[in-house]
Amino acid sequence: MRTTIRLDDDLMRAVKRHALESGMTVTAVIAQSLRERLQRQRDRIANPPTPLSLVTTGEGGLLPGVDLDDSARLSSSSWKTAFDPSRRQILVYAQRRDAPDHRRYLEWLISEVDSNAAFGLSPLVLSGFIRVVTHPKIFKTPSTLSEATAFAEQLRERPNSVSGPTASK
Repeated sequence: MRTTIRLDDDLMRAVKRHALESGMTVTAVIAQSLRERLQRQRDRIANPPTPLSLVTTGEGGLLPGVDLDDSARLSSSSWKTAFDPSRRQILVYAQRRDAPDHRRYLEWLISEVDSNAAFGLSPLVLSGFIRVVTHPKIFKTPSTLSEATAFAEQLRERPNSVSGPTASK
């Protein structure tokens, strides 16, 4: 069947480059890409991932004077992180049982991750999350590094998880 599609210039250059490098026609590259994408979607529907059950930690609460919602204070401290703190805080609140509104954040995160929609996890957000939950000047009993990384890996291993760009590019 013949049809006309419109692709932006950068995408079309990439398709042509891939076709040339792989010895395929442009039509074959586009058809193969669409088949693979449609198959992944069918596989996801036929074999939905097991519902997520995140392992959470945290007892003892925050140290006196620490407010996870105070971005200015978090940014000015020795454990500064250079990214949107709200994304990091969602993970902190969901992982730490002693964080404010823990149950609400955990339920929201699980509902998002268990949906078929793709979700993104930036390496900067994940590293900031790990720095906050393991920091001894934030929580009375900080999460261990293995607890924090296990939580992050549970999210990253989901089939609908999409990693964000890294700073090394």
